[in-house]
Amino acid sequence: MKWGGAAVTVLLVLVWVGSGWADFGWISAGSSMCYNLGSGGVSVCHDTRIYSPRLCTTGWHFKPKVFWFDLWFRNLPSPFGGWYLRAPLWPVALIALFGTAGAWRLDRLARRARLNMCPKCNYDRAGLVAGVVCPECGAAIASGRLRAGP
Repeated sequence: MKWGGAAVTVLLVLVWVGSGWADFGWISAGSSMCYNLGSGGVSVCHDTRIYSPRLCTTGWHFKPKVFWFDLWFRNLPSPFGGWYLRAPLWPVALIALFGTAGAWRLDRLARRARLNMCPKCNYDRAGLVAGVVCPECGAAIASGRLRAGP
């Protein structure tokens, strides 16, 4: 889980940063819909005037641009009738980052408990009696977590 979360987080950050340099999306003239990934977010819009078959080429598009990020949500009415909804990618990447960091932390704590190490300083506590504090850092030992040394 921790490696999968790390891969997803890296992928989201790469897509987020890469979308600052280019727009990639789909324009559908039949339904006047536009789906776009660019400027650090994803957007969906519906505008009958701008995305009509007479004014715009339909299909996939890729446009390099000057580096720019749109950092917040937008829900705008179109002056020509329709709507525009935009959501940034950074909150999704941030949630993935915190989830991955939590998974790595829990894995590290579980490994220390499995190897009978102090969760605070990583000292090997094999052979210590119940109720004694860690000789390295002074952290209290949970009585249920002690086991005999090798």
